[in-house]
Amino acid sequence: MNAQRTNADANANTRITTAFLLGWSISELFGRYRKGVRPPPAQKTPRPADYARRLDVSNGSVEHATDSFLFAAQRVVQFYRELGYESDEQASALTKEIYALPQKIDDWLEHRATSFYPQRELRDLLNDWTMQVWARLDGESAAGARAFTAGMSLADTYWYMRLPRQRPKGWKANQSSEEDWRRLLSKYRLDIEQSRLRTLQSDLPRYVVPVIRQHLQAWSIGTELVYQNGRLTRDKKNTKSPMLEPDDETALQEALARQVQNWEAMLFGLREATTFLWTRDRRLIPVLRFAALFGVVLVTALFLLVVPAIVAYLLALGPLPLLLRLLTENQAKITEWLAVVSLLWTILVAVPVPIVLRAAYQFTRSAQQWLDDKLTVWFIARRTLVMWAAYMG
Repeated sequence: MNAQRTNADANANTRITTAFLLGWSISELFGRYRKGVRPPPAQKTPRPADYARRLDVSNGSVEHATDSFLFAAQRVVQFYRELGYESDEQASALTKEIYALPQKIDDWLEHRATSFYPQRELRDLLNDWTMQVWARLDGESAAGARAFTAGMSLADTYWYMRLPRQRPKGWKANQSSEEDWRRLLSKYRLDIEQSRLRTLQSDLPRYVVPVIRQHLQAWSIGTELVYQNGRLTRDKKNTKSPMLEPDDETALQEALARQVQNWEAMLFGLREATTFLWTRDRRLIPVLRFAALFGVVLVTALFLLVVPAIVAYLLALGPLPLLLRLLTENQAKITEWLAVVSLLWTILVAVPVPIVLRAAYQFTRSAQQWLDDKLTVWFIARRTLVMWAAYMG
């Protein structure tokens, strides 16, 4: 029975993870198209027959924008199939259109087709289909539906942005407000993303959630950027950021794109989070852990030494002389009472010693693990954080 329950829990966690990654992949698919991916120019002269690029999988990433667009569509199809809601033969009309996307994209990118969906039509298709998927997930598990939303919303942090040169000319401010960096990177919005991620900590790869949450805190700059002496700076007291110069906004989005690459690598398992640690970090973690534990033990020992001394001093000033006088006056009667108290005290001290030692050992082990996790997360977050100003001159 316990084994069946464990397997059921593991399966539920896997489905929640799949729902999260499906949501992310849908956002990435639509975002790549909105960012202007287009078929590469047809080659006038064919490449030599013995020419071949390195395989993308061996590199751990898909570098070309067109290949990444196709890969995102393949991910959407594969993750949805893993959920097992529909077979290929009995799929709904909407799902069949989604299943056809990778081939349509490939035909378009390879110039076998002259057109692809207009942006609005692709948006409507994805919106209608995601509502269908969301309803199915919610019917099975509210946690799965929340994970689906969390993955899509987190990915939107970057993938719903467009560079200034990619936006239609003549747009008014209210038309582009949803993709405005000030809205997508607002502290209010990214606090919500952190809350959503916190509920998924047991479902996503180890360390990833607390690491990304630290990154989101660093990227909560939607209202905090301001120009001072012609230079863009961050002021946490600022309440409204100005429109950025096109070059500055482009540099900001380039930094965010690099940050999102790190998130994707950890979330999709392309890289385990601990592989971002430097060798020096791995050496420092046990040293810092030992130093922290030593500090705690030292403070505790000092506390145990100082407090009894203070108590003894206070007793010596008042109650102790009175107690000694009473003992002297009633020595015969109190001797028997003290013998009984001594026996009881010996029993009370001797019996719990193994329990106390075991509790102390378990506490030490738990403290070591807690410190290891906190230090590991801090170092991974440090190595994978891309600062918002990283690409600004």
